Amino acid sequence: MSVSRCRVFKKKSVSRPNVVFILADDLGYGDVGCYNPESKISTPNMDLLAKQGVRFTDCHSPSAFCSPTRYGILTGRYCWRTWLKRGVVGGYTPPLIEPDPMTVASFLKRQGYTTGCFVKWHLGLGWTRQNGFTPSWKDAESMWRGSWQDSFNILPALLGKKSKTPIREALVSHSENGTFAIRKGGWKLILDNKTSGGWVEPSGKRPVPGSPGQLYSLADDPYEKKDLWEKRQDVVGELTKLLERYKREGRSASIR
Repeated sequence: MSVSRCRVFKKKSVSRPNVVFILADDLGYGDVGCYNPESKISTPNMDLLAKQGVRFTDCHSPSAFCSPTRYGILTGRYCWRTWLKRGVVGGYTPPLIEPDPMTVASFLKRQGYTTGCFVKWHLGLGWTRQNGFTPSWKDAESMWRGSWQDSFNILPALLGKKSKTPIREALVSHSENGTFAIRKGGWKLILDNKTSGGWVEPSGKRPVPGSPGQLYSLADDPYEKKDLWEKRQDVVGELTKLLERYKREGRSASIR
């Protein structure tokens, strides 16, 4: 590109920082050097970002696979509130994000940003089939309206401000086969399933409503080897009620 065709921006005219969000599939906690000095993979650029910025040691996605995680990031809403109750969307699937609610992209555009997405989308494309049919989100199961119902402001954490209480009261996870789990403080409750809820052993079974689940004290048992479901039914009841409230009220965040 010739210099004559380049646009020159003065430094003082830049009033907004660039926002770059990188989402990596199948990246393990121990793959990046800043989290694991013994990693077999060299990640100098990621390590530098971590050194110059903020590194989280207890931060989780709402699901362990593609579509639900992307949906949550863009909408601030748990994906299990949509018609997608398990699995992921396909190429011909109706778009998972409804046309009206605000997303991170539409919010940033209102602030003067130009937004874009590169490489993997995996939220439904609504491509026209060979028979001429083009599906839309209206062709899927009826969805709850709105966005941001499960979104919390993490800016204080990004700025390094300490808080005596967690930003989020509890975190709900939803597995590939539809198994629910809820984490509050040092407790993690998995409902209606004695398996992993996905591909990790012991795997292969879907949740059965009303069947025993699993309960773990993560502070004492981070590898989740001691199931306390039978011994701590008080905690099971408390967390089950909290999850049911999140489902019933359609949000986990306060109305704002």
